[in-house]
Amino acid sequence: PDGTTVAAGTADGPILLLSGDGLAPVATVDYPGHGPVNGLSFTPDGRRLVSWGGGRTPDGAETASIVVWDVANRRPTGTAFGQVWPGSGGGLLADGVTLVLAHHGRDAQAPTTAAAWNIDARTPSTTYPLPTTPVDSVVVAPDGSAVAFGTGGSTTVLTVADGMTRTLPGAVTPLAFTADARMLLAADGPVLQVWDLTPVPEGEEPPAPRSLTAHRDQVLAAAWAPDGASFATVGADGTAVVWSLSTLSPLRSFTAGPAPMTSVRFSPDAQTLYTIGGSGAVFAFDLTGGRGVGAILASTPDNDPSLIALACRIAGRGLTPEEWALHLPDRRYRQTC
Repeated sequence: PDGTTVAAGTADGPILLLSGDGLAPVATVDYPGHGPVNGLSFTPDGRRLVSWGGGRTPDGAETASIVVWDVANRRPTGTAFGQVWPGSGGGLLADGVTLVLAHHGRDAQAPTTAAAWNIDARTPSTTYPLPTTPVDSVVVAPDGSAVAFGTGGSTTVLTVADGMTRTLPGAVTPLAFTADARMLLAADGPVLQVWDLTPVPEGEEPPAPRSLTAHRDQVLAAAWAPDGASFATVGADGTAVVWSLSTLSPLRSFTAGPAPMTSVRFSPDAQTLYTIGGSGAVFAFDLTGGRGVGAILASTPDNDPSLIALACRIAGRGLTPEEWALHLPDRRYRQTC
């Protein structure tokens, strides 16, 4: 929550802790059998990190599901719990201890449903009413005051405080709430919908969603800027786009190649956009124009050797002889980094 640490889960189980300002490795935490890690959520005070994941080992045994980590000492606060196969959606409610997530059944034919767990008591929670019907996805508001459940062609929004629900027809995949849960982004393929959830007087119809075609291919994830004035989307086309809420026009666009981008978040100060690419790479894009690769390139002559140093820093290595032969066939190979 303070923007100093980015947590990224992996398919194998380890969780990477990276510096928020430059994605430098800080630590790696691992719980045996925890992969794939399907979700992560810091507690509001930032002192604990909750992760959910796991599945079956080759011999059929169930593996870890929910793990609570102490961020300071980077160790689990206890053994894994849950006895469920957590899905890819979820988060902590406003009380800071109730984890709501989607979980798969114990076989391929069983539906995905919503579940709640108390991370302190490490037991199922029945404090809040959850849908008993199958769900496709679960999204929790940043302040934990609302939960959106994708139910196949529509979305049900639950207001935690009063237990009231609202159905959003046509909101196929809920993606992200604003910080105050007053607005929700949802997707239907490449089309992004912006839903205004502000209560309306009795007898009045709620406003229809605004929509735009956000990507050439499917929208895979979205996030709101902290002030709610803009939002970001990432798609299967490998792009990340920052949009103006007022005009629904693009403000910035980024790409790191053709691989899909699967996750996106703003830093708390809205100066950095974090994404995860389909190849597993974590990216930090500068939104100020004065930092990072863009600023270096803008102030560096084309023939400056520091450009090679910059390329080496980004790639983390030099060209191999095979790559050199492919891209520079008329030049003799030499070490680049």
